[in-house]
Amino acid sequence: MAEAETYFRNFDFLRIHASYLVNVQHIIKIQYDIITLDNHMELPIARARKREVSNWFHHYVKTN
Repeated sequence: MAEAETYFRNFDFLRIHASYLVNVQHIIKIQYDIITLDNHMELPIARARKREVSNWFHHYVKTN
């Protein structure tokens, strides 16, 4: 999964959990520990990744 994370980060994918890589273009909401996608699927954010996910997403929004 780490290799996939490294490769897909260049294509706006973000690892939010040990089991999930998500395309940030499909994120519509980030709550405390849940990401909601545009298909209304809710995925958990790992506790250890909350800050990284929030920072990365906010940077993505500002630059795009």
